[in-house]
Amino acid sequence: MSLPLSAVVVLALYVAGITAFVIGLLWLRTSEKVGFDAGGALDGVLSQLPVTLTAAALILLATGFELGAGLVLARAARRQPFDSVAEAMLATLSDIAGPAWDEAVSGAWTRALNAVAGTMIAGATDARAAAE
Repeated sequence: MSLPLSAVVVLALYVAGITAFVIGLLWLRTSEKVGFDAGGALDGVLSQLPVTLTAAALILLATGFELGAGLVLARAARRQPFDSVAEAMLATLSDIAGPAWDEAVSGAWTRALNAVAGTMIAGATDARAAAE
């Protein structure tokens, strides 16, 4: 299984960042003039992980939607439109997942997207009825 270039770049940047962090900790640990507390610094970083990971998950989701939008635009330029936004999302997720995308995963995502679409349609219908 080969990773897309963007995944390799992100992984390389992640490894470089962690490496720089560790080198910085080791360098500061030997300096008594700075008064650096490695344990306190590590606790501070670890305490921010819930916020950081949540933000990273949201960015990943937004990236998926952005890829979906790009795929929709590419299809529109080729004059082969999708039947729905859900179809565009499924195609994008399938491209991202690669070989991991199978019938079970496709079915689960299709059901999830249909549930979201159904909720949105019901909400729009209720809103229209309330406005009349």
